[in-house]
Amino acid sequence: MLRRYVRVTSLWPDFAMLKPATFRRDNSKFDGKYVSSRKMNLFPKIQDEEMQQNFVNKCENSPVDDLQNDNQELDWRQGRRVVELGYLADQLKQCKNCSSPLFLHNCDEEKQCGLGSILYVVCQNCPYRNPIFTGKRHRPTENKKKGMQVWDINTKLSLAYVDAGMGPVQTVNFITALNLPAVSITTLKSREREIGKTLEEYAKWSCQKALEKEIALSKIPETTANIGGDEETEVDGHATLLGETTGKCVNFGLKYGDCRKCDRVDEKGDGHDCRINHQGSAKPMESELPVQMVKEIQKTGCEVSSITMDDDSTTIARLRKEVNAEIMKFSDRNHVRKKVSRDLIGLQEKHRMSMNVVNYLTKDFSYALSQNKGNPENLRKVLKSIIPHAFGDHILCDKTWCQYHKNPDTYKHKSLPYGKNLTGEELRNELNKLFDIYASNSEKLSHLGSSQGNESLNNMIALKAPKAKHFGGSESLAFRVASGVAQKNEGRSYITEASNAIKINEIK
Repeated sequence: MLRRYVRVTSLWPDFAMLKPATFRRDNSKFDGKYVSSRKMNLFPKIQDEEMQQNFVNKCENSPVDDLQNDNQELDWRQGRRVVELGYLADQLKQCKNCSSPLFLHNCDEEKQCGLGSILYVVCQNCPYRNPIFTGKRHRPTENKKKGMQVWDINTKLSLAYVDAGMGPVQTVNFITALNLPAVSITTLKSREREIGKTLEEYAKWSCQKALEKEIALSKIPETTANIGGDEETEVDGHATLLGETTGKCVNFGLKYGDCRKCDRVDEKGDGHDCRINHQGSAKPMESELPVQMVKEIQKTGCEVSSITMDDDSTTIARLRKEVNAEIMKFSDRNHVRKKVSRDLIGLQEKHRMSMNVVNYLTKDFSYALSQNKGNPENLRKVLKSIIPHAFGDHILCDKTWCQYHKNPDTYKHKSLPYGKNLTGEELRNELNKLFDIYASNSEKLSHLGSSQGNESLNNMIALKAPKAKHFGGSESLAFRVASGVAQKNEGRSYITEASNAIKINEIK
């Protein structure tokens, strides 16, 4: 190895130091540089206390500008840093030039790269400046073999704010309040696009795994699925498909009607990741997404035999026309209960019923559905007996649930006002008509499903993509929906698995 030294006069005539220079390795490439005389820490080499004091006196009498420069060189001592301690300790074991131990207090410069930093630590044995990285780096997904490496901490920061439902601006405000180095929004968005594509692949793999488990538990190559979605979105929307047995998401879909970059004429054709896949009104999205998801599942060799959803006739009509004419549709228990409550509230305004009566009848209706699942005949009898029971007529009541038959003289209703029977012939007739309609549909009501799993997943996605922030104008919405799906299927461990996996093959 060839080294080139140039001797110059130091602050003390008896000492000589090295002028800044570079040296070449055996392959003729430059590697590192030596520290200048101003930056070199000589105190470990000095034995004479008097000479140290002279040096301090000269520094105290130096011009103000020199002192300001010295302070600037110690900027790495200001604020806080995110450091991988083990990785940092391994790099400080030895100098790259002479293999001597390195000491962090000999750092004379810091180069910040988002939350990551490169610390230049001067060796005490030789004046070589060692670049010390505060964290690990990797190559981006789109360029695995060449190009500049990116910092793991910046990629994980983008994953963190996607998971938490924050935007880049909020994230910058958050980390600067912690006195951490500021990260540019451009850096955050670049890293979000990197980890976001990994999240999408991870979510799709998770859905495929959940579908295979659903088929295995069903023991036949078909499954019952629950469909739910975001019906309130104006210009973009998503829908999810959950397996009835596993309760996990087996497929999801998105519709984009807007793209911020496409709205800007000067940015059209710049090769950005445009996600627009829907034109016109947002209303057809609600029926298009279920059809799209069921078709994708059929391509895997799985037949969807039944679907639990709200009473949307357009969606089931399109499914039977474009996918499978024999597909069965079950109503959602929660939607039916809400519909009964709305019907009763309509009668409340007309007959001045108290809200306690509405809640009482709604509760009895829900109990009837829960206790007679799969038994349409018994459900029909119970629904026909609810209104007479409330008015004091217990002839149709079953002794298994009506307490009147145990003690007729002292029986009181637990939930009706003052425990008394309802009165009013006109009110009774209208309530009987309402419950008779539901009793005539007992076959359908006895096979109700539940979309609570969809509601839970929608809440997760709503936390990651609040409607107050318009993430639907870019690919960011897809990343956040994928994040919610991954969390639903895999739990919070998806963060670790997704951050460690750049390719779907690595996930497997």
